Amino acid sequence: FLKTNCTSDSSTYLLHRNKGETSIQLFDISSISQTRQRKWVWWLALCSYRFACRLEQLQANTLAPDDNVTRRDYRKRQRSLLYNTLNLLEELSDMDGGRHETISAAVCEHLADSYLWRTADEDMTHQPQASNATGIQTYASSKQPYRNVNVDCLNKAQDHLNNALAFLMPLLSKAKEDNSPLEIEALTAQLYGIHHKIINVCLRLADHHLGSYSSSNLIGTLRTAAKTLADAASLLGTMSAFNAGGDNDDQLYGMSIIQQHAWLWEYCGHFGRS
Repeated sequence: FLKTNCTSDSSTYLLHRNKGETSIQLFDISSISQTRQRKWVWWLALCSYRFACRLEQLQANTLAPDDNVTRRDYRKRQRSLLYNTLNLLEELSDMDGGRHETISAAVCEHLADSYLWRTADEDMTHQPQASNATGIQTYASSKQPYRNVNVDCLNKAQDHLNNALAFLMPLLSKAKEDNSPLEIEALTAQLYGIHHKIINVCLRLADHHLGSYSSSNLIGTLRTAAKTLADAASLLGTMSAFNAGGDNDDQLYGMSIIQQHAWLWEYCGHFGRS
């Protein structure tokens, strides 16, 4: 039935069955969205986003660790769905359907994560020390995530994370102007998580640049990490979880940025020695 009716290339279909019924309905969502009705464009954007998130969950929970072929295929399909989501949200914005910046930022973060997918395995295999091509022992390198991610993927992830910041920063400024505490809290937490990933990406890039004797790239990466650290520190002042104190979970925000600060200084020291 599906092979007979799902004939349009690169189209999205919805197979629907009401509860308690045996009959099914097949909808060509791509054709429906071409009518340029905002509700269908919005629905298709959310549908693509949910499918992409489902693929991410399947990679984490069901695939065997050594099934690289299927994992690569899932990542490719996931990115295609996420890019489709961004395009549909942009189209919806052009139709005066709102910009939906927080969702767009979340999509950009998922795109970045698709290039940083090895982090779960790395966190289970920390080594006490690591050395790069310069022979310098870097304690920070052994503790940071993204150990097995190459420079190209790190740069792509950083670009997507910067796009996420571009969506959210104007919203935070507006929320502060409107004096909206709940909105400020939510946006700050989302922004802090993105800043945290950017810093880790920059520090991992610094380790690559230190190993390849690329001093100009290393200086630029360390400066970006330092600026992002400063921005992340300023966000902590508006987060009630951090200001409350006492709870171990609340202290994780402060501890994470302190560790990143120490790692940054370590790389600066190694750069000076090299």
